[in-house]
Amino acid sequence: MSYTPDKQKNTFQQGFTLIELSIVLVIIGLIVGGILVGQTLVHSAAQRSVVTQIERFNTAVNTFRVKYNALPGDMTSDIALQFGFATRTGNTGQGDGDGLIESGTFSSTTKMFGETAMFWSDLATASLIPGSFPSDTYNASINAAWLENHDTDTLLAYLNPISDAEAFSPVIYPLSTFLPKSSFGNNNYFTVFSANSTNYFQLTIVTGINSGVYSIGNNLSPADAYAIDAKIDDGLPGSGRLQAMEGTSALNNAATPGTTSCVSSANTPPTYNIGGAYDSVTLCQLRFQFQ
Repeated sequence: MSYTPDKQKNTFQQGFTLIELSIVLVIIGLIVGGILVGQTLVHSAAQRSVVTQIERFNTAVNTFRVKYNALPGDMTSDIALQFGFATRTGNTGQGDGDGLIESGTFSSTTKMFGETAMFWSDLATASLIPGSFPSDTYNASINAAWLENHDTDTLLAYLNPISDAEAFSPVIYPLSTFLPKSSFGNNNYFTVFSANSTNYFQLTIVTGINSGVYSIGNNLSPADAYAIDAKIDDGLPGSGRLQAMEGTSALNNAATPGTTSCVSSANTPPTYNIGGAYDSVTLCQLRFQFQ
């Protein structure tokens, strides 16, 4: 009996060759690299948008000054009446025409009232910034007790005086009704105040406003703060017209150099705390001097 071999073709699985694997790895690397580059470009664009926004604010303020011979918020009652702006009392920090953006007799670094509230309304009324900011914040709403729902960017505004009905059915406003939101996002807003006879914008997170008093916080990383500073000013947190701030209860609180701060104490003069573990931690706010 003779043996007849099976004529069916032998089958086997053939794996990738080294060349094929190399090509796949190169493609994966290109995809990952493209994604990372794309993320970097998007983030850089967000940083540049802050620079653009500040430049637009400064342009708006200077245009307002030339056109009305006054600063927004600070314009006197007769000028406001002449050009159709909201009325104001003319008392200290309430349209007194002294060239400073103030909060009545209160500190403008802690409270949004009077000129600091009307500042954005005047610019919007003059069509120099986008949006619409209510003029009644000058007197009524700004004295309200406000509680923010941070997750939904919503403010519960109990208008002053509070009636029983209002207490049980508060009026709900977005926080952006009263303050312009930063184009950088991440729930950052622009505030305005004066200190040492100088007017400033401050980029900060606003976590609440109670009877006009700010609750704020740090919401920029040292890396982002440095990138914005370097595009506008000298890139140093403690000098120039743009400086690093920090804190939770008051604007204009300079960042204290330290190992875990927005500002590093390792260099002289102090620099932003970049290149280490705190590079991307939200430790900073930024203050911009009017130009």
